[in-house]
Amino acid sequence: MVKSLSKITKEDHFEIFLLLLSLFLLACYYMGFFSALRGDAVRYAAIGQEMFHNHNFLELQNRGGVPYLQKPPLLFWIISASFKVFGINHFAFKMPIFLITLVGIYATYKNALLHYDKKVGQLAAILLITSFGFIFYHNDIHTDSIILTTIILSIWQLNLFLCDGRFVNLLLGFFFVGMSMMTKGPIGLAIPVFAFATDVLLKRQWRNIFRWEWLVGLLVIGITISPALIGLYSQFDNEGLNFYFLSNHTGRITGAMRVNNTDYLFYVHTLLWEYLPWSLFLLFWLFSRSKKICVSKIQVTCYSGGGQFWRDIHIFYNYFCFKI
Repeated sequence: MVKSLSKITKEDHFEIFLLLLSLFLLACYYMGFFSALRGDAVRYAAIGQEMFHNHNFLELQNRGGVPYLQKPPLLFWIISASFKVFGINHFAFKMPIFLITLVGIYATYKNALLHYDKKVGQLAAILLITSFGFIFYHNDIHTDSIILTTIILSIWQLNLFLCDGRFVNLLLGFFFVGMSMMTKGPIGLAIPVFAFATDVLLKRQWRNIFRWEWLVGLLVIGITISPALIGLYSQFDNEGLNFYFLSNHTGRITGAMRVNNTDYLFYVHTLLWEYLPWSLFLLFWLFSRSKKICVSKIQVTCYSGGGQFWRDIHIFYNYFCFKI
């Protein structure tokens, strides 16, 4: 190896530099650094810029001081902080989202290692970063990339707590649940609850339902989301709290939030195009895993090699959260 390295010429150094530069530019293009802002991304950038100027981090405002209700403040905190560091520009708007999702990719890999081998962990990360939805929401910035990361982090940390019993993992897990709720509301709590409820059902560990530690977790969530609740109540009174906890999400399902659209399968076919090119594999996996559970009545154990339906269901609901 030393001998071969010693034979590298200046021309080789230049070629290596060009290769690394090409990979960097490809990554920038892949993550949307060269694409123009449009749609909701323009609005989010404007709200982050308004927050940067008025230093009001609790009451969200669009340009001209118009109150904004639709999203909790985490995304706009991140954008405003990035504007503070890098200035108000395209790069500053998109770079922090890219860095956050790198953490999500790492958490996906580490969570898979708890239940599978290294090869499966690598495959899980590859499936995540090559899905159409993952690429799309970096070219057109939304809250979806952030909530995907925070949900994966919460599930990873709570998995560690259930398997190892370390209290720090419990606190981190519920903190990231709170961060998910600070990104897109109560759906950030609903997805981990569903995942671990499935765990309890398949493992038949009913004692995990009534653990006193969950009360500590609820306290952590309450403290974490308190800035959003304070801001909503200050701006919109009880209407803001009702929108955050109830009407925003029920309206998306019934069609009230989307004019002339009451498609109850909206999130199903949305999931399918966002998971491209892996959608057919997803459907096959759902069928085969469900059949295996129904026929074999498998019980799941921590670090076991079989019966991983509840583990895999995390992936399905992580992608489902893209459009909730």
